[in-house]
Amino acid sequence: MENINFKLNQLYYSTIRNIDVHLISKKVSLDLCLTENGRTEAHTLQFVGCSSLLWVEKMDQSSTFDFTACNYYELTSVQLMKTATTSSHNWLKQYSMEYNVAVEIWEAVLLLNAKEVLVDNQRFSIPK
Repeated sequence: MENINFKLNQLYYSTIRNIDVHLISKKVSLDLCLTENGRTEAHTLQFVGCSSLLWVEKMDQSSTFDFTACNYYELTSVQLMKTATTSSHNWLKQYSMEYNVAVEIWEAVLLLNAKEVLVDNQRFSIPK
């Protein structure tokens, strides 16, 4: 687990060039560009075996960030953590709303329940 966290931490502050959500193949991919000390590197971050995802934007009164007006998106953090949401709606109760990955992109978070993560094609199992 320490090795996967080290790899993910190295991607912080990357510019997100593209996010591809492919529901049928259960994959979420991010194309990243990291510039450090005048050197630019391309990276890929892919979550495989996704059974659920949830996109949430910060909603407090002081937040003025507008994703639609921005032409630059930055990967703030990736946390491997368990969290869950609930619903009192009868129809939604039949679906799992548990997540094990939190991908923070500025004032928003993408919650995923994934089996594996690939960092530049290096595969890591996400601990249960």
